[in-house]
Amino acid sequence: MPRFPTTICDRTFELASDYVKSIHYDGPVALSCDDTKLHPVLRTYWDAAKECHFIVGTTGDPIAIDNENLIRELVASAKKDAATKVGLSATYIVQI
Repeated sequence: MPRFPTTICDRTFELASDYVKSIHYDGPVALSCDDTKLHPVLRTYWDAAKECHFIVGTTGDPIAIDNENLIRELVASAKKDAATKVGLSATYIVQI
């Protein structure tokens, strides 16, 4: 089957219709979009394997807290990059 378009358009409905016909399904079908909104927040977590605390919640990689006295400074600098959305590879969902 062809890949679905990256937006909901006529082609999306054509492909979904062709697919449900190909599996002989004639019940309800739901088409939705997941644009999950997050509250920008930073958290710390302990990574036992690396024996280090990390700050998570930014758009970049987790930030190692190698000196607990610098936590306030690290949080202040990381806040500007706080993530507000989740990027999903399959944003549009067609569900039988």
